[in-house]
Amino acid sequence: MFKKALLATACAAVIATPFAANAFELKAEAYAVGDPASGRLLLKHNSETILQPASLTKMMTLYMLFSALDRGELTMDSEILVSEKAWRKGGSKMFIEVGKMVKVEDLIKGIAVSSGNDACIVVAERLGGTEEAFAQMMTAKAHELGMNDTNFLNASGWPMEGHVTSAHDMFRLASALINDFPEYYHFFGVRSFTYSGITQPNRNGLLRRNVGVDGIKTGHTEESGYHLVASGERDGERFVSVILGTDSMKARESEALKGLSWAWGRYKTYDVTTEGERVTDAEVQYGAKESVAAVAAETGKWLLSFDQKQEMQQEIKLNETIEAPLKKGDKIGVVVFTTKDLAPKTVDLVAGEDIAEKDFFAKMLEKAKRSLFN
Repeated sequence: MFKKALLATACAAVIATPFAANAFELKAEAYAVGDPASGRLLLKHNSETILQPASLTKMMTLYMLFSALDRGELTMDSEILVSEKAWRKGGSKMFIEVGKMVKVEDLIKGIAVSSGNDACIVVAERLGGTEEAFAQMMTAKAHELGMNDTNFLNASGWPMEGHVTSAHDMFRLASALINDFPEYYHFFGVRSFTYSGITQPNRNGLLRRNVGVDGIKTGHTEESGYHLVASGERDGERFVSVILGTDSMKARESEALKGLSWAWGRYKTYDVTTEGERVTDAEVQYGAKESVAAVAAETGKWLLSFDQKQEMQQEIKLNETIEAPLKKGDKIGVVVFTTKDLAPKTVDLVAGEDIAEKDFFAKMLEKAKRSLFN
């Protein structure tokens, strides 16, 4: 009870007290906490520092596998042959047998839940021909995703000199998994997996703590320490917390949850406009009506801290000339929202209805008046 009360007090303090992001720190060699929908980092430390990813590498192996499923190259029921190399691979294993066929769905669980190095090699050899060729494909895809600090040399995260990433890059990868493959994301939340009579729990202990976390992946080597990329959703707000280089499983979970709780306590996605809402009226030249409602073209969502929301301002910028005929939905301006520390957010304004042109003589009369008074 004391711990729950203490946590509630801490969360209340976060919500009630505005403070700079750098006033809040996590205990890890590097970290990056952010919003996967927009790609914005909200909290970071050594986020571009080059480090070993360990089994976080498997997030990219799964990204590549999900891509193959999306292309129709494989299905969940497709079976892949287990090579001797995959069977012999050490470290964490799914415990597949050489010469046997394994379903893609089982391989996904074997990687996401059991963190099987053997399963990674099976996928790599199927998609790349060899693990080395697949690693090159992984690196190329990483760079396409903006992960320019990352270089993969194998499919599992087995320690190798030059097999590197950064906290920011792992945030980018987590965001890509969430945004590009929402239909497969649930695999990261599976709490245990049984294969060949062996049940293994997911190494992400936050999944079993009912704290809103539903993914994504752990990693560990003696040299790199304990890593965790955690993601979760509360009240419709999803964040990702990347923790690299802690000294224990408990520490990586604690720090990852602190990062998520900080974000949940401080940020909220606001609808700064609602699609179709009237923002202002705009004068229409030569129209059967003299004005038209300028309405928001979309529901403009903006993730803001509470103090950013309080300081938000808006400026309406209509086109210099708006002439009939107008069709409903024609762009006639923008509304620009600004607040501290963020680039402005712009939402298009469009005509709320059709406006017909005046008849010929009425139009000529208006032109004459405008020429006389302008």
